[in-house]
Amino acid sequence: MQDESPDSHIIFSHAHHNGLSAEISNGRNGSSKVAKTNIAESMAQKAASLLAQGSESYTPIKSLNTFLFDWKIKARVTKKHNKKTWKNNRGQGTLLNVELIDSQGTQIQATFFNEQADHYENRLVENRVYLFANGQVKMANQKYTSIKNDYSIVFDKQSEIEEVDDDCSIQNRGFCFTTIQEINDFEQMRTIDAVGIITQVGILTQVNIKQSGAVKDRRNICIADESNLSI
Repeated sequence: MQDESPDSHIIFSHAHHNGLSAEISNGRNGSSKVAKTNIAESMAQKAASLLAQGSESYTPIKSLNTFLFDWKIKARVTKKHNKKTWKNNRGQGTLLNVELIDSQGTQIQATFFNEQADHYENRLVENRVYLFANGQVKMANQKYTSIKNDYSIVFDKQSEIEEVDDDCSIQNRGFCFTTIQEINDFEQMRTIDAVGIITQVGILTQVNIKQSGAVKDRRNICIADESNLSI
């Protein structure tokens, strides 16, 4: 990356590549337990308030947190990623990530592991609307998602997912814009949204796709944004 000082305002959007949290220390006299209970009650009250703002008694995604268990969201699948294989010191398996958005425009990432990844790989279709319940809300690992939400959902065999009729109040796309400076902290092949100024347009070339053997056109561009960096 190089320093850049753009002085024009052509907008470029590119797609590829709120929660409450608290830390509680262990106590010897039960104060930790009391603090945790107070936080759970506070978050439950916040969720109830947000739920009252929702429609048809569905839980708004922005009210989900690790202390809320009895919830049901109505959301559109905006992105279904390819199923991946994972491996670490605890074993190996497969996972499937999907991105969801509700009628309030809040996004969240949901993950299915192993048998559930196989089960829902073809049952979940991009741009369709579903009811989701009985998932486990966890803190999101921002390293593996471009969605700006403190939480994510893991669905297992106890979860309930039902396709419903399309709902025009739920938009079919959501954006989480990031700056070029923040891209330094992302892993390769992560999908991002960015807004910037086109500063350079390369010549049209052709590349061979290894997997299919097809030949595709390619054009490289350079963009800059408000972080005074270009890529």
